[in-house]
Amino acid sequence: MNTLNNRLLVFGWAMLISCLGSLPAGILNVTVAAIVVSEGALAGFLFGLGAVLAEVVVVWIALLASKSLTIPRRFNNLLNWAIILLLFVMAASSIKAALQREVIEAALPGTARWPLFSGFFLSAINPFHLPFWLGWTVVLRNKRVLPANHSANVAYIFGIGLGTAIAFFVYGLLAQKVSTALAANQFILNWIIGISLLVAAVVQLVKQCKSWLLKPKALPES
Repeated sequence: MNTLNNRLLVFGWAMLISCLGSLPAGILNVTVAAIVVSEGALAGFLFGLGAVLAEVVVVWIALLASKSLTIPRRFNNLLNWAIILLLFVMAASSIKAALQREVIEAALPGTARWPLFSGFFLSAINPFHLPFWLGWTVVLRNKRVLPANHSANVAYIFGIGLGTAIAFFVYGLLAQKVSTALAANQFILNWIIGISLLVAAVVQLVKQCKSWLLKPKALPES
């Protein structure tokens, strides 16, 4: 297979996996829909762009990790606990906003004023990104679809970015089509976002506790 065909194959697989993985209702795509309804298409676009940029960074980390990159355990633990705390706080904020029938800005402060930063931040702390792309990267490498070279990595990253962007576009377009109904019932979107954040926090907490319980014990000195 020549280099061009290989790049197109990598790009196509990455775009398909990314798009299908981003279509089920979750934290980011529902937030895109909510921002489009409450703040307009431009704010939704900027939020989605920030989320895609963060995912690209995560994918690059996954590519490095697939080459046995190691992160210091202490730093990794501190980062994981910080993410867990943030997810619980944001989940509580969204659920509170849903109970009080408030708008998206009350649930996730800053999304209207700094949509690009908010999208990047929310995507960066999403605990599902890294294991999802680390797993797919290993699978595609083992299947010899994704060669370990720079050009294939670039095609892979661009495919992932485009696939996620397409999924966000679909949510934004649907939100515009039913904007009147959604604008009057933003608390429903807050419920979805809040529950998604809560699930993410619980999953990350369980994984962190398992990692702590199963970590190797230091051998007694002789």
